[in-house]
Amino acid sequence: MPAGLAGVVALAGAALVVSVTGVVLTRRGRPFGTGPLTVHKLVALAAMVYYGPLAYRAGRSSGLDGFEGAVLAAGVAVLLVAFASGGAVSAMKEPPAWIVWSHRIGSWAAIAVSAGGLALLA
Repeated sequence: MPAGLAGVVALAGAALVVSVTGVVLTRRGRPFGTGPLTVHKLVALAAMVYYGPLAYRAGRSSGLDGFEGAVLAAGVAVLLVAFASGGAVSAMKEPPAWIVWSHRIGSWAAIAVSAGGLALLA
């Protein structure tokens, strides 16, 4: 398996794990279970650590046009929104509804835009 394809498969797997653990956490409600919350956060962080530098390196290369760079930048931005809002949701006893919704929408947007960015790189 080529290295680029392996990275795409790894990020797709990470998105699946984060999505499933997110649904589990939502359905179980508070207090969040330590195991699912830890897996959810660490896999999301690993995906960000992988995708961020990948997008940066791709953006610095001369082969991307403005649209492709914008998609990669949007991927990084929505990943950051999803990660920050998720931290707020887990840290606050009663988070405001807008933070909860920004995490839910931001998470799905992060998956969609990141997949689009990866498709552009493939």
